[in-house]
Amino acid sequence: MKIIKYTHEADKIDKYLSFLKNHYADDWRINKHIVDVKKQMDKSNPFFRFGIIQSFLLVDEDKVIGNCTAIIDKRNNDTGLIGYYDCVDDEAASSLLLEAAKSWLKQNGCKRIDGPVNLTIWHNYRFITKGENELEVFDPFNKPYYVTQWLNYGFVTAEKFVSSTRSDFSTIIPSTKSSYFDLDKNLRIRSFDKNNSIAELEIMRQLANSIFQDSRNFVKLSENEFTSLYEESISQIEPNFVEIVETLDKKPVGFCFSIPNPRNKTQMMLKTIGVIPSYQRSGVGSALLYSQHKKAQDSGFEEFYYP
Repeated sequence: MKIIKYTHEADKIDKYLSFLKNHYADDWRINKHIVDVKKQMDKSNPFFRFGIIQSFLLVDEDKVIGNCTAIIDKRNNDTGLIGYYDCVDDEAASSLLLEAAKSWLKQNGCKRIDGPVNLTIWHNYRFITKGENELEVFDPFNKPYYVTQWLNYGFVTAEKFVSSTRSDFSTIIPSTKSSYFDLDKNLRIRSFDKNNSIAELEIMRQLANSIFQDSRNFVKLSENEFTSLYEESISQIEPNFVEIVETLDKKPVGFCFSIPNPRNKTQMMLKTIGVIPSYQRSGVGSALLYSQHKKAQDSGFEEFYYP
């Protein structure tokens, strides 16, 4: 086995993408994932105004058997990241990849290493450890044994998340109804304006940068980064299910973003909900949940998925 270093070289990226294609051949999401990864690793990605990467292909007899990328984002203090991790089920291969990334990050001054994170937590990150449902578009890509590989190398679990589904709206609509109808009279909930999508995206970027700033490995995305991430989604969204809460003088204080599941016409997927700190615990989030679920129910959706 040998390591091949690369950064943005197209031929090396294509080797990694070919490995991904075979590695996740049974995952319906893989074609879109490959398109996303290629775009993200290209040097034109606006992320690279703030960060640098060093990628490592692992090859055995000219056959790619793994890949990982060490990432340094100057906005993330002295923490280095490891992302784009994919490997065959082989402990020695995994250790070689993780050691290569760790060594490079240490040599470049990183005092803590987190992962898996593909560039930023705005991208694909974390591992799924177990699950009962079929994977959906917002779920991470990983083989179950990746978790064991990282733990055996010495990583420890930093955070845990749970995804869930709700098929009985009567457990949430009645309990959030009063928050919606008793919402502060100085606030209003409105839908996304697709005729001004660039301005609306900027509102959501600024809200997200304020709301989630205390999250682990959070970085404030630039306007170009945010647009690069979400411009493709704009044509696909249902404006009724992208809602912004603002004051009467149009100061945004919160938002919620759901999309219909393209593979399950009865399911809505709640992607993000957030309220700026000064308006938290004032019923704004609850009002958004009421609005989203009531609209979904009235539109014939039977289930919500919360990734």
